[in-house]
Amino acid sequence: MKKNIDVKKTVYIIAAINFIQIGALIIVAIYLALYKRRIYSNEYVVIIVIIITTFLNSIISIRDTYYLFQTEQQKRFLEDTLTRVEDLNFILREQRHDFLNHLQVVHGLIEIDEYFEARNYIEKIYADIQKISSFLKTSNPAVNALLQAKNLYAQKRGISVSLHVSSRLEKLPMPSWELCRVLGNIIDNAIDALESVNRDKILCIEISEDIKSFNFKISDNGIGIPDSIQKQIFERGFTTKGDSGQGLGLSISKEVIEEHKGSINVTSNAEATVFEFSIPRV
Repeated sequence: MKKNIDVKKTVYIIAAINFIQIGALIIVAIYLALYKRRIYSNEYVVIIVIIITTFLNSIISIRDTYYLFQTEQQKRFLEDTLTRVEDLNFILREQRHDFLNHLQVVHGLIEIDEYFEARNYIEKIYADIQKISSFLKTSNPAVNALLQAKNLYAQKRGISVSLHVSSRLEKLPMPSWELCRVLGNIIDNAIDALESVNRDKILCIEISEDIKSFNFKISDNGIGIPDSIQKQIFERGFTTKGDSGQGLGLSISKEVIEEHKGSINVTSNAEATVFEFSIPRV
Protein backbone atom coordinates (compact mmCIF):
# COMPACT_ATOMS: atom_id res chain seq x y z
CA MET A 1 0.00 0.00 0.00
CA LYS A 2 1.31 3.41 -0.96
CA LYS A 3 2.20 5.60 2.00
CA ASN A 4 1.77 9.36 2.03
CA ILE A 5 4.93 11.23 2.95
CA ASP A 6 4.61 14.07 5.42
CA VAL A 7 6.63 16.60 3.43
CA LYS A 8 6.55 19.24 6.13
CA LYS A 9 7.91 16.82 8.74
CA THR A 10 10.55 15.58 6.29
CA VAL A 11 11.69 19.14 5.60
CA TYR A 12 12.10 19.82 9.31
CA ILE A 13 14.06 16.60 9.85
CA ILE A 14 16.43 17.29 6.95
CA ALA A 15 16.94 20.86 8.10
CA ALA A 16 17.67 19.68 11.65
CA ILE A 17 20.21 17.12 10.42
CA ASN A 18 22.01 19.74 8.36
CA PHE A 19 22.10 22.23 11.22
CA ILE A 20 23.59 19.49 13.40
CA GLN A 21 26.26 18.89 10.74
CA ILE A 22 27.09 22.58 10.59
CA GLY A 23 27.24 22.70 14.40
CA ALA A 24 29.60 19.72 14.44
CA LEU A 25 31.87 21.44 11.93
CA ILE A 26 32.00 24.56 14.07
CA ILE A 27 32.92 22.47 17.12
CA VAL A 28 35.71 20.71 15.20
CA ALA A 29 37.05 24.04 13.95
CA ILE A 30 37.04 25.50 17.48
CA TYR A 31 38.73 22.38 18.86
CA LEU A 32 41.52 22.55 16.29
CA ALA A 33 42.00 26.27 16.87
CA LEU A 34 42.04 26.14 20.67
CA TYR A 35 44.03 23.00 21.28
CA LYS A 36 46.28 23.35 18.23
CA ARG A 37 46.28 19.67 17.75
CA ARG A 38 49.34 18.56 15.81
CA ILE A 39 48.31 17.18 12.47
CA TYR A 40 50.18 16.53 9.29
CA SER A 41 49.65 18.67 6.23
CA ASN A 42 47.90 15.88 4.30
CA GLU A 43 45.51 15.28 7.18
CA TYR A 44 44.89 18.99 7.43
CA VAL A 45 43.96 19.16 3.74
CA VAL A 46 41.60 16.20 4.12
CA ILE A 47 39.90 17.79 7.14
CA ILE A 48 39.48 21.10 5.32
CA VAL A 49 38.03 19.34 2.26
CA ILE A 50 35.59 17.40 4.46
CA ILE A 51 34.53 20.56 6.28
CA ILE A 52 33.99 22.53 3.07
CA THR A 53 32.17 19.64 1.36
CA THR A 54 29.88 19.04 4.33
CA PHE A 55 29.14 22.73 4.68
CA LEU A 56 28.27 23.12 0.99
CA ASN A 57 26.17 19.97 1.10
CA SER A 58 24.28 21.34 4.09
CA ILE A 59 23.57 24.63 2.34
CA ILE A 60 22.37 22.85 -0.81
CA SER A 61 20.19 20.46 1.21
CA ILE A 62 18.56 23.28 3.17
CA ARG A 63 17.88 25.15 -0.07
CA ASP A 64 16.40 22.06 -1.71
CA THR A 65 14.20 21.25 1.29
CA TYR A 66 12.86 24.80 1.21
CA TYR A 67 11.97 24.43 -2.48
CA LEU A 68 10.40 21.04 -1.70
CA PHE A 69 8.23 22.61 0.98
CA GLN A 70 7.17 25.41 -1.37
CA THR A 71 6.37 22.92 -4.14
CA GLU A 72 4.27 20.81 -1.79
CA GLN A 73 2.27 23.87 -0.73
CA GLN A 74 1.70 24.78 -4.37
CA LYS A 75 0.68 21.19 -5.18
CA ARG A 76 -1.90 21.11 -2.40
CA PHE A 77 -3.40 24.41 -3.45
CA LEU A 78 -3.55 23.36 -7.11
CA GLU A 79 -5.37 20.19 -6.06
CA ASP A 80 -7.84 22.32 -4.09
CA THR A 81 -8.31 24.65 -7.06
CA LEU A 82 -8.87 21.69 -9.39
CA THR A 83 -11.58 20.42 -7.05
CA ARG A 84 -13.29 23.80 -7.19
CA VAL A 85 -13.10 23.85 -11.00
CA GLU A 86 -14.60 20.36 -11.15
CA ASP A 87 -17.41 21.41 -8.81
CA LEU A 88 -18.15 24.45 -10.95
CA ASN A 89 -18.07 22.35 -14.12
CA PHE A 90 -20.57 19.95 -12.54
CA ILE A 91 -22.90 22.84 -11.67
CA LEU A 92 -22.71 24.18 -15.24
CA ARG A 93 -23.39 20.74 -16.77
CA GLU A 94 -26.30 20.28 -14.39
CA GLN A 95 -27.67 23.67 -15.39
CA ARG A 96 -27.36 22.86 -19.09
CA HIS A 97 -29.13 19.52 -18.55
CA ASP A 98 -32.04 21.26 -16.84
CA PHE A 99 -32.39 23.91 -19.53
CA LEU A 100 -34.36 21.69 -21.92
CA ASN A 101 -36.72 20.69 -19.12
CA HIS A 102 -37.32 24.35 -18.29
CA LEU A 103 -38.09 25.11 -21.94
CA GLN A 104 -40.62 22.29 -22.02
CA VAL A 105 -42.35 23.61 -18.89
CA VAL A 106 -42.52 27.16 -20.27
CA HIS A 107 -43.80 25.88 -23.62
CA GLY A 108 -46.48 23.88 -21.84
CA LEU A 109 -47.62 26.86 -19.77
CA ILE A 110 -47.88 29.03 -22.88
CA GLU A 111 -49.83 26.30 -24.71
CA ILE A 112 -52.49 26.37 -21.98
CA ASP A 113 -52.51 30.19 -21.88
CA GLU A 114 -50.93 30.41 -18.42
CA TYR A 115 -48.87 33.45 -19.35
CA PHE A 116 -48.56 34.84 -15.84
CA GLU A 117 -47.29 31.51 -14.52
CA ALA A 118 -44.90 31.24 -17.47
CA ARG A 119 -43.49 34.68 -16.69
CA ASN A 120 -42.97 33.84 -13.01
CA TYR A 121 -41.31 30.58 -13.96
CA ILE A 122 -38.93 32.30 -16.40
CA GLU A 123 -38.01 34.95 -13.82
CA LYS A 124 -37.09 32.27 -11.28
CA ILE A 125 -34.96 30.44 -13.84
CA TYR A 126 -33.26 33.68 -14.86
CA ALA A 127 -32.44 34.55 -11.25
CA ASP A 128 -30.87 31.12 -10.76
CA ILE A 129 -28.80 31.47 -13.95
CA GLN A 130 -27.64 34.93 -12.90
CA LYS A 131 -26.32 33.56 -9.59
CA ILE A 132 -24.01 31.21 -11.48
CA SER A 133 -23.12 33.61 -14.29
CA SER A 134 -22.10 36.38 -11.88
CA PHE A 135 -19.12 34.28 -10.83
CA LEU A 136 -17.90 33.69 -14.39
CA LYS A 137 -16.91 37.24 -15.27
CA THR A 138 -13.12 36.89 -15.28
CA SER A 139 -11.04 35.12 -17.91
CA ASN A 140 -9.44 33.03 -15.17
CA PRO A 141 -11.21 29.67 -14.61
CA ALA A 142 -9.46 29.06 -11.29
CA VAL A 143 -10.59 32.43 -9.88
CA ASN A 144 -14.14 31.85 -11.18
CA ALA A 145 -14.20 28.46 -9.49
CA LEU A 146 -12.85 29.89 -6.23
CA LEU A 147 -15.47 32.64 -6.14
CA GLN A 148 -18.27 30.19 -6.86
CA ALA A 149 -17.04 27.76 -4.19
CA LYS A 150 -16.75 30.53 -1.58
CA ASN A 151 -20.20 31.80 -2.53
CA LEU A 152 -21.77 28.39 -1.92
CA TYR A 153 -19.78 28.00 1.31
CA ALA A 154 -20.97 31.41 2.56
CA GLN A 155 -24.60 30.84 1.59
CA LYS A 156 -24.70 27.63 3.61
CA ARG A 157 -23.79 29.78 6.62
CA GLY A 158 -26.51 32.33 6.00
CA ILE A 159 -24.20 34.92 4.45
CA SER A 160 -25.31 37.07 1.51
CA VAL A 161 -22.53 37.50 -1.06
CA SER A 162 -22.34 40.59 -3.26
CA LEU A 163 -19.92 40.33 -6.18
CA HIS A 164 -18.86 43.23 -8.39
CA VAL A 165 -16.40 42.38 -11.16
CA SER A 166 -15.28 44.97 -13.69
CA SER A 167 -12.04 43.28 -14.74
CA ARG A 168 -11.42 40.08 -16.63
CA LEU A 169 -7.96 39.83 -15.01
CA GLU A 170 -6.30 39.46 -18.40
CA LYS A 171 -2.51 39.91 -18.30
CA LEU A 172 -2.49 39.72 -14.52
CA PRO A 173 1.23 39.38 -13.60
CA MET A 174 0.54 36.74 -10.97
CA PRO A 175 -0.01 32.97 -11.23
CA SER A 176 -3.63 31.87 -10.81
CA TRP A 177 -2.85 29.60 -7.88
CA GLU A 178 -1.19 32.43 -5.95
CA LEU A 179 -4.09 34.83 -6.53
CA CYS A 180 -6.54 32.13 -5.44
CA ARG A 181 -4.44 31.52 -2.36
CA VAL A 182 -4.59 35.20 -1.38
CA LEU A 183 -8.29 35.64 -2.19
CA GLY A 184 -9.19 32.38 -0.46
CA ASN A 185 -7.40 33.34 2.76
CA ILE A 186 -8.96 36.80 2.96
CA ILE A 187 -12.48 35.59 2.08
CA ASP A 188 -12.21 32.79 4.65
CA ASN A 189 -11.29 35.36 7.30
CA ALA A 190 -14.30 37.46 6.35
CA ILE A 191 -16.61 34.44 6.58
CA ASP A 192 -15.16 33.53 10.00
CA ALA A 193 -15.75 37.11 11.19
CA LEU A 194 -19.42 36.81 10.23
CA GLU A 195 -20.03 33.55 12.09
CA SER A 196 -20.93 35.24 15.40
CA VAL A 197 -22.95 38.12 13.91
CA ASN A 198 -26.67 38.16 14.76
CA ARG A 199 -27.74 40.78 12.18
CA ASP A 200 -27.88 40.22 8.40
CA LYS A 201 -24.50 38.88 7.28
CA ILE A 202 -23.06 40.52 4.18
CA LEU A 203 -19.84 39.72 2.33
CA CYS A 204 -18.81 41.98 -0.56
CA ILE A 205 -16.15 41.11 -3.13
CA GLU A 206 -15.00 43.69 -5.67
CA ILE A 207 -12.52 43.11 -8.50
CA SER A 208 -11.46 45.98 -10.74
CA GLU A 209 -8.51 47.37 -12.66
CA ASP A 210 -7.13 50.71 -13.72
CA ILE A 211 -4.21 51.90 -15.80
CA LYS A 212 -1.73 51.10 -13.03
CA SER A 213 -2.95 47.98 -11.25
CA PHE A 214 -5.47 45.20 -10.61
CA ASN A 215 -7.48 45.95 -7.48
CA PHE A 216 -9.30 43.68 -5.03
CA LYS A 217 -11.58 44.61 -2.16
CA ILE A 218 -13.17 42.20 0.33
CA SER A 219 -15.45 43.63 3.01
CA ASP A 220 -17.80 42.24 5.64
CA ASN A 221 -20.12 43.62 8.30
CA GLY A 222 -18.71 41.34 10.96
CA ILE A 223 -17.44 42.02 14.47
CA GLY A 224 -14.50 44.13 13.31
CA ILE A 225 -10.81 44.05 14.23
CA PRO A 226 -9.68 46.06 17.29
CA ASP A 227 -7.31 48.94 16.54
CA SER A 228 -4.76 47.45 18.92
CA ILE A 229 -4.17 44.39 16.74
CA GLN A 230 -4.76 45.67 13.20
CA LYS A 231 -1.03 46.07 12.62
CA GLN A 232 -0.35 42.57 13.97
CA ILE A 233 -2.74 40.55 11.83
CA PHE A 234 -0.20 40.25 9.00
CA GLU A 235 2.52 38.91 11.32
CA ARG A 236 3.37 35.22 10.97
CA GLY A 237 1.89 33.21 13.83
CA PHE A 238 -0.58 35.87 14.96
CA THR A 239 -4.18 34.66 15.11
CA THR A 240 -7.48 35.78 16.61
CA LYS A 241 -8.90 32.23 16.47
CA GLY A 242 -7.21 30.87 19.58
CA ASP A 243 -6.12 27.24 19.40
CA SER A 244 -8.10 26.65 16.20
CA GLY A 245 -5.95 29.03 14.13
CA GLN A 246 -2.36 28.82 12.96
CA GLY A 247 -1.90 32.50 12.16
CA LEU A 248 -0.44 31.88 8.70
CA GLY A 249 -3.16 32.83 6.20
CA LEU A 250 -2.88 36.62 6.22
CA SER A 251 0.90 36.67 6.66
CA ILE A 252 1.31 34.36 3.66
CA SER A 253 -1.12 36.50 1.66
CA LYS A 254 0.91 39.62 2.44
CA GLU A 255 4.16 37.89 1.46
CA VAL A 256 2.71 36.71 -1.87
CA ILE A 257 1.33 40.16 -2.68
CA GLU A 258 4.61 41.89 -1.85
CA GLU A 259 6.55 39.37 -3.97
CA HIS A 260 4.63 40.82 -6.93
CA LYS A 261 5.36 44.43 -5.83
CA GLY A 262 1.79 44.83 -4.58
CA SER A 263 0.37 46.20 -1.35
CA ILE A 264 -2.37 45.26 1.11
CA ASN A 265 -4.09 47.16 3.89
CA VAL A 266 -7.03 46.77 6.25
CA THR A 267 -9.50 49.21 7.76
CA SER A 268 -11.95 48.12 10.41
CA ASN A 269 -14.50 49.39 12.89
CA ALA A 270 -17.58 48.06 14.66
CA GLU A 271 -19.62 48.26 11.45
CA ALA A 272 -17.34 46.74 8.81
CA THR A 273 -13.91 45.37 7.97
CA VAL A 274 -12.34 46.05 4.58
CA PHE A 275 -9.29 44.35 3.09
CA GLU A 276 -7.88 45.95 -0.04
CA PHE A 277 -4.91 44.83 -2.09
CA SER A 278 -3.54 45.69 -5.49
CA ILE A 279 -1.13 44.08 -7.95
CA PRO A 280 0.65 46.53 -10.28
CA ARG A 281 0.75 45.94 -14.00
CA VAL A 282 4.08 45.11 -15.61
